[in-house]
Amino acid sequence: MSAFALQSCRDSHRVPNGSDAVAWLRERFAQARDAHAQLRIQGAGTHSQASSNVSSISMKDHAGIVEYDPSDLVVTVRSGTPLIELEHALACHGQMLAFEPVVRQINTVGGAVALGWSGSRRPYAGALRDHLIGIRLVDGQGRDLRFGGRVVKNVAGFDVARLAGGSRGMLGALLEVTLRVMPRPEAEVTVSTACAADKALALMLARGQGPGLLSGSVYVDGCLFLRYSGTSFSVQHALTTLGDNFNQVAEAHELWRGFVHQEHAFFSSKPGETLWRVSVRPDAPLHASTGAIDWAGGLRWCWMPNGNHELRAWARSHGGHAAPWVPQVGCDFHALSEGMTGLSYGLADIFDPYRIFDRSALQPVVKESAPCV
Repeated sequence: MSAFALQSCRDSHRVPNGSDAVAWLRERFAQARDAHAQLRIQGAGTHSQASSNVSSISMKDHAGIVEYDPSDLVVTVRSGTPLIELEHALACHGQMLAFEPVVRQINTVGGAVALGWSGSRRPYAGALRDHLIGIRLVDGQGRDLRFGGRVVKNVAGFDVARLAGGSRGMLGALLEVTLRVMPRPEAEVTVSTACAADKALALMLARGQGPGLLSGSVYVDGCLFLRYSGTSFSVQHALTTLGDNFNQVAEAHELWRGFVHQEHAFFSSKPGETLWRVSVRPDAPLHASTGAIDWAGGLRWCWMPNGNHELRAWARSHGGHAAPWVPQVGCDFHALSEGMTGLSYGLADIFDPYRIFDRSALQPVVKESAPCV
């Protein structure tokens, strides 16, 4: 039996920073394969949901900005770099990550990519995967793979880099990611109006999606909040077209941070109820339990009695999916259809044929293919 197999299942191994990372990972992956052990690839570990019998490979020490020229609007960064440090470096040059990731003190860039979460700017600036233009990873076979690059342009072939968004470490250990960045707006103003949920949804749909002055629209606690970003003149002009029913919000930054990071009071646990995250077509009708709306109508939050799973079927009937939400972990993958689950397994098998990476987030499928050996 290998030395790896004798180690505790709760062991945590940290990838060294710099050029030794690839050789180090190859050795650990080979040991895991020989011992028929499983590994969990993680960043800071703040959103881990793997079972206790899985050893972890931490990327948090593999940190630092590899290449950043503000004039290119592109940054390449090692996966263990804390998001808060990257955002500070971008802010020094008047730039930002437009997909509005969850930024806490120790969250890493690689963790953000692996989870694939996007904030309220998503309908207007794009999701995380839209800004992910390159990756470098070591897969389950020990291959040092690079996909994409530093140039934002249309290319022939498959855009493999985007597969890393939301992959949760099932494809390999992310070493580097290349992200498109955006200039920070000169001005940003949030306004609100009290209204019913159906009226709020109608107002969101009327304002559309895509690039423009509107950069966020959220409904919570009986109020619709709209965020406008751009030049001072254009933002002020946009506000004059809203009418007298809208009032400017003083503590707007705290509002958006609280909602994007699920720190708003709406997300506080409720005895006997489960919070559900429902992704549907923006123009889908409101479910009776809808308590909050984001993504210009495409994301709904609902509190439901424990054990009630009717939202799964309801979401599927409206072109989407629903899953219980755990604040420190996020959604599980049980919202995926059998076809999508099978596809996820198939993609994971290409990068990890020996299945050494933990796949507990995926539900098993009946006709699952046999592991490649």
